[in-house]
Amino acid sequence: MIGKTKELRLRFREGREAEKTVCRPLFLMADESETMLARYLDRARLFVAESEGVRIVASALVTDEGGGVAELKNLAVAPDLRGRGVGRRMIEAVREACAGRFRTLRVGTGAGTPTVRFYEKCGFREVGRIPEFFTENYPEPIWEEGVLLCDMAVLEMPVDPAESNEADESVESAPL
Repeated sequence: MIGKTKELRLRFREGREAEKTVCRPLFLMADESETMLARYLDRARLFVAESEGVRIVASALVTDEGGGVAELKNLAVAPDLRGRGVGRRMIEAVREACAGRFRTLRVGTGAGTPTVRFYEKCGFREVGRIPEFFTENYPEPIWEEGVLLCDMAVLEMPVDPAESNEADESVESAPL
């Protein structure tokens, strides 16, 4: 077991390969393109949050990108549990599972969307952008809360929380 959320009685754990089929509706909430999902699904590690050990209510897919980087390719929470800290706890569980294997956890999402702010609140920092990623890689336009997705914001966080604190201190003490 990776962790628990007492209020919701959730259990976070690494998923089994066979559960990828069960989680497909969740995956498609986070990535609407079957083609894009197929690019990383087979090589991704699955993490799930279970409610009462019965229902999978959140999922995450993480890939090894080499060079000590793990990428959070897909994160989804069941609509009835959004806004209750489940996504944040899933990121914590993934980060914990990556400890000792990776230095950096990376995620890409639509630039200028509320999702960027969510990841920043979880400890990620924007490190770059990929221009026209969504318009060039998806067959149909994608809208998120009224924003047409064009560029991808790339965000990263250290897997070791101590490195996050060191990075914060170095930014604060840097000369202007």
